[in-house]
Amino acid sequence: MPWQSGHYYLFSKLLIVNAVPCESGVFGLYNIQNRIFIGESGNLRAALLRLYDNMQRFGFNLPAGFTFELCQARSRVARVKELLADYDLESKAGCPNIVLYG
Repeated sequence: MPWQSGHYYLFSKLLIVNAVPCESGVFGLYNIQNRIFIGESGNLRAALLRLYDNMQRFGFNLPAGFTFELCQARSRVARVKELLADYDLESKAGCPNIVLYG
């Protein structure tokens, strides 16, 4: 099942602060060509801000954008697995692309 929100944002601190709630859910980061990371957190805004700051601090190239959807804590990991299967990230990487990020 694709992302329920259908909204995609540029990966910037301003958009994270203004568009992402401090609630439980799953998120995806992507570059121009494809989705590169899918994760989950009890606080989406805090998790995305930490990722943004850590990528800046350690010199990683920032993804082009992100998306997210709200979901309850008990269903986050299962939802991440569904999204990984939809995008076939699990089989390409050889190991699950899941992060527990707060």
